[in-house]
Amino acid sequence: MGAYRDENKNGTWYCKFSYVNWKGEKLNKKKRGFSTKKEALN
Repeated sequence: MGAYRDENKNGTWYCKFSYVNWKGEKLNKKKRGFSTKKEALN
């Protein structure tokens, strides 16, 4: 899981991670809108 700065949305942070679902497919998930990097990683 990594935290990245969102340049397009007022400098907020988002976290991005990948996982394998029950079918065996690799999927990516992104959660946006964190005000700090520490908040995005928790």
